[in-house]
Amino acid sequence: MTNAEAILKVRSLLLARYPDYNRKSNNERVALAAGALRDDFKIREATGRNDGAWVTAILNGVQLGAGYKWCGALVKFVLDVAGVKTPGITAREFASVAEIRQWALAKGIVSRTPGRGYGAFRKSRGVSHVGISIGSLLGFTRSVEGNTSSGEAGSQDDGGGLYGRNRLTSFWDGFIDWNKL
Repeated sequence: MTNAEAILKVRSLLLARYPDYNRKSNNERVALAAGALRDDFKIREATGRNDGAWVTAILNGVQLGAGYKWCGALVKFVLDVAGVKTPGITAREFASVAEIRQWALAKGIVSRTPGRGYGAFRKSRGVSHVGISIGSLLGFTRSVEGNTSSGEAGSQDDGGGLYGRNRLTSFWDGFIDWNKL
């Protein structure tokens, strides 16, 4: 499966489920796309080595093949499904959490508080990771993340699949408001 085929597969599901999908805000389209990937496609690595049909298709979107960490590639994939344009950053730069963070800060689209559909990044305290915020409540942020583990055990930035996670909001260093693009 190619990256374009994977994007079309997810977008088709979303358009069938939400006829007004294309009229929703950037953040809402991102949240719905991330939720569909979590709930309907349940993406997992084939062998635990950043591989498998879906993971490879996602990595191809940032011009990488199987074997690379893919949390940033997943964010780019979700943005592509949602039709969110990201001027000033190349697809390849989405493979790096540092590049995503630097670009978002330069664009002035970073928030200290999470919102539905916001990007979430962590580039400190030993873990470099990105995901999509689905919502927050009482100091916790619900997120959809690629290349993580299903729980606290295992790698938080090089795990075996795409999972919904509940993390302390303080785990994240910042949040990206795609509506400001």
